[in-house]
Amino acid sequence: MYKRMLSLLCCLALMFSLCAIQAPSASATPPTTGGLLRNVLPDEGYVNSAFTDGLDNTTSSLGSVGYAKWNLGSPRTITGFYFKAMTYAKLEFLDASGNVLKSLQGIEVPASTDFIPLKLNNVAAIRISGNYSIHEVDVSDTFVDQPPAVPTGTAVYPYDGKQYIGWNANQESTSDIAGYNVYQDGVKLNSEVVPVPHFVVSGLVNGQDHTYQVTAVDLAGQESGKTAVITSASRLLPGSPIIEYGGGVNEVDKDLETFTEIRTTSYAIYNIGNNKKEVHVYFAAINDIPSSSDRNGKMLVYFQSSTGTLIKSYDLATVGTNVSKVVLPVPVNAVKVRVSNKSYTASRLHEIVSVNNGPLAPTHLVAVAGDRKANLSWDANTEPNIVGYNVYMDGVKINTSLVNGTTYSVLGLTNGVTYSFTVTAVDADGNESPHSNVAYATPKDSWPPDVPQRVVTTGLDGQVDVKWDANTDSDLAGYNLYQDGVKVNGALITDAFYSVTGLTNGTTYVYTVTAVDTSGNESEASSPAPETPRDLTAPAAPAGLTATAGNGSVTLAWSANGETDLAGYYIWQDGVKINSTPITDTSFVVTGLTNGWSYTFAISAVDAAGNQSKRSVEAVVSPSNSL
Repeated sequence: MYKRMLSLLCCLALMFSLCAIQAPSASATPPTTGGLLRNVLPDEGYVNSAFTDGLDNTTSSLGSVGYAKWNLGSPRTITGFYFKAMTYAKLEFLDASGNVLKSLQGIEVPASTDFIPLKLNNVAAIRISGNYSIHEVDVSDTFVDQPPAVPTGTAVYPYDGKQYIGWNANQESTSDIAGYNVYQDGVKLNSEVVPVPHFVVSGLVNGQDHTYQVTAVDLAGQESGKTAVITSASRLLPGSPIIEYGGGVNEVDKDLETFTEIRTTSYAIYNIGNNKKEVHVYFAAINDIPSSSDRNGKMLVYFQSSTGTLIKSYDLATVGTNVSKVVLPVPVNAVKVRVSNKSYTASRLHEIVSVNNGPLAPTHLVAVAGDRKANLSWDANTEPNIVGYNVYMDGVKINTSLVNGTTYSVLGLTNGVTYSFTVTAVDADGNESPHSNVAYATPKDSWPPDVPQRVVTTGLDGQVDVKWDANTDSDLAGYNLYQDGVKVNGALITDAFYSVTGLTNGTTYVYTVTAVDTSGNESEASSPAPETPRDLTAPAAPAGLTATAGNGSVTLAWSANGETDLAGYYIWQDGVKINSTPITDTSFVVTGLTNGWSYTFAISAVDAAGNQSKRSVEAVVSPSNSL
């Protein structure tokens, strides 16, 4: 029984590959609306009106052109098709660029008018090909989203402390299936949906039964029903079964509990698969044969390549009854094991099995870019004989010795260049796993420029000018200027100078400057530089000055200035300002003068910011006591 279970494992890969070209099963209840190709001529190829006869039994040959193609207009989601072929044909669903989204080839579709469900997104055209007779093609885009179908072909294969669970990939469009859930004893094992149609359960106790079921999950989160319950227990088994025999073997027994008997010069060839380095052989010593007359010859086990080159051989007479591990000196492809007698005798052999197909590919590889480097991390493999990992950059292995942990730093990279990375696992026998997922990283400079120095500000009328010493960093891209902590420039400033306008005079602002390099790294802010913009426009010179002489005095008068921020006027006598505080009137009496002396007077205006106008036109006058 165990051998029969094991024989399924060797056929698993072939079975899964065949699933990719099997047609979806037909439905007894097709949609009644949504047909796209009924009564529609093909757009290309063999444009034959027989294709427009509806879903009847009239045949339409593809003729010498060998294909017919319908364009569906804008891409759409299709949910199934009618396809009645007299014999084998190819049916392809194409996207808007002509790429094949789904191809069904080598199928024989039922002769009756059956609707075959197939959900597929972005379909822009449908093509049939092959010089065959075709009944009818029709496609429906009527769809009510339903949960996926229950997975089929579920099988459980026991190992030492493990169970390998496999099933057929669901035939719904790959764009609709998110993955699968695996249940052990009714409890879901996976935290995330399983993207592939197989799963390994580890950490089991040998001999303890468990039940297993599988469901499919679509992108909407809908889960199918569960598969039928399969009960299985992990156990210590020699390995995978024999899948090929030859050379006149008499009653070759597939049961591990019974010897295989090979008489006279007969031989048996056991195909144990590709790229094997470790082989387990379950030997039975030649002296187990009861008749002494049958002990005259030898029974040898030959490990040979597909070309017949001898790799290693064993004389069973010297081995004894046990499970022996044979480690071949190099990995070989399509290794065959040959068992033969060298004289007329009867010999017995329990079984020859291969058990080590190499580690699984590491998972969840992540690459984090740094400055001229990339830091890699991945999940540890769970196989017990993993001795390390290899790291590949752009397809080339870069480690000289195996990596012991699950992290690796790749140094000396070029900033701005994108690199691809994968990881493989290596076991104690030198078997290397397939590559992990691809992870990409683009290193970049992470070191910021120097902080700008000697920031100087100048307050102007509604404006502040800011300047600083230019940075000398070779990868400098420019500067950012901050006013009260808020950046004021849009694009980077390329000069070491900037004018901030539209400010309020009399308000104090604080400015800082940062430097930015070509990788976008920004320096720390410079020392703060406060500045207050102010009014720098002086009033106009006063006009209309008159001077009237008096006894020891002079009376001055002038026209009022019109500035709104005028603070007052200064009086100038013989070039000397005689009032310390501006006067607000437009007249002034100067006293204490000497009669008969000539004096020169002028007036200047001053605003609230202290800006002083030019002096007015001078007035010359001499005080007199005779007036």
